[in-house]
Amino acid sequence: MKPLKNQPYAKVLGEYLRMRRNQLHKSTSEVEEEAFIADKHLGRIERGEVEPYSSTLHKLIKVLHIDPRELHQTIDEKMGWEND
Repeated sequence: MKPLKNQPYAKVLGEYLRMRRNQLHKSTSEVEEEAFIADKHLGRIERGEVEPYSSTLHKLIKVLHIDPRELHQTIDEKMGWEND
């Protein structure tokens, strides 16, 4: 993925979640069902329209088998925070 410097946090997070969901070949509906989140909510998160509550993000991390450290590092890099 191309770095998205200076993009809103929600957009960067959403794109990472979408990339991971696609790697697992899961539909938004499948992930929403497994994570017990409302219909269409994942799409809004992936498009960067909303930032998920920490509880929702935790569920998505579990369902998408994401290493929290990798997520943190990736977001830092894409936001241009890696040297802060």
